[in-house]
Amino acid sequence: MASLETRISDYLSRHPRSSARQIAAAINENKSTVNAALYAGRNTLFSTAGTAPPLWIAYSPATDDGLKYQDCEGRGLPGVMGYKTGATGDGAYKRRQILVRIMEKPLPRINSKAYMDEWGEYLSAERLTRLLVHLAVQHNTRPMGQFKDSHREWVADIEYLLDRYVSLGVSRPYLK
Repeated sequence: MASLETRISDYLSRHPRSSARQIAAAINENKSTVNAALYAGRNTLFSTAGTAPPLWIAYSPATDDGLKYQDCEGRGLPGVMGYKTGATGDGAYKRRQILVRIMEKPLPRINSKAYMDEWGEYLSAERLTRLLVHLAVQHNTRPMGQFKDSHREWVADIEYLLDRYVSLGVSRPYLK
């Protein structure tokens, strides 16, 4: 199998204006791993991406901030904090306790500083938007037949968050 940098370089040569998230999805890798590889090889990868700065150039994983980040092997923040839906889930009360904790408390440091920066400060519109987008992506990318209960629970949890934090003025995410 080709090295990670080679796969990234090949993808960037075809899609030079791609974000780290798009690259990770296309080459089937964890976004934080791709982000770290982009910065480790930025001198060679940047030249393959053309003259315009690539979208990923704005996200620099800080390894010098003195903090340790737990590698969660592709799991997102809600999953790491115990959020589960469907047959393996713990019910609405437990799910919503976790969602409120994500919104109102400091978060564990996982994956990278760049990933954690996406979540913003507690009780912020940025954090609510990130959480709603996470739930919407789960809803929109999982097959309905296999995740029927989960789909219903994701929608209910999105509505719960929008109702609870209505003062933040965040719009409802797109749901298929």
